Amino acid sequence: MTESNFANAGALGLCAFGMTTLLAMFLDFTERPADSLVWGMMIFYGGLLQLIVGIIECKKGSTFGTVAFTSYGAFWMSFAFMNIAVALGFAAPDHVFKGVYFFGWGFLTFMLFFGTLKTNRALQAVFGLLTVVFVGLGAGSLLQNGDVTVAAAAIGIVLGLLAMYTGLAEVINEVNRKEVLPLFPVSK
Repeated sequence: MTESNFANAGALGLCAFGMTTLLAMFLDFTERPADSLVWGMMIFYGGLLQLIVGIIECKKGSTFGTVAFTSYGAFWMSFAFMNIAVALGFAAPDHVFKGVYFFGWGFLTFMLFFGTLKTNRALQAVFGLLTVVFVGLGAGSLLQNGDVTVAAAAIGIVLGLLAMYTGLAEVINEVNRKEVLPLFPVSK
């Protein structure tokens, strides 16, 4: 099988990331507790599906896609596990370590942002906003400040919608064999 035989799995990964992010950030923004619907989305659509997309990206030879999708798939799975474990009676993570957890993801995302600089503005915005969201969630956790977390979640809602738009624009543009929904490519 050659690379040309693979569909654009990245579009699926962006949709999975976007929808899961939208749901999770809506809960943080409204300060509602997560339930089985959220955990299912995080584990399967945000987590497992993105891991599969990352493996497909690896097979296509895309290091960026491999690192991004498998990493964020593992993020959603680890985040869901952390919260499910608490519901099962395990100790909740310390707010300092949870802050460091989010800051670590923020650093990874910031570095991956540089991999978007020759792609398109939509993808740049996804990684730029995601960096801000992780830093905000880290600060909110570290400072134990719900207002900071809610502000990060508001940005996260925009991020989720933008990630979904980016993935769906790739699908719609491919199906139509022309740009219907702009992604604002970087001029060469």
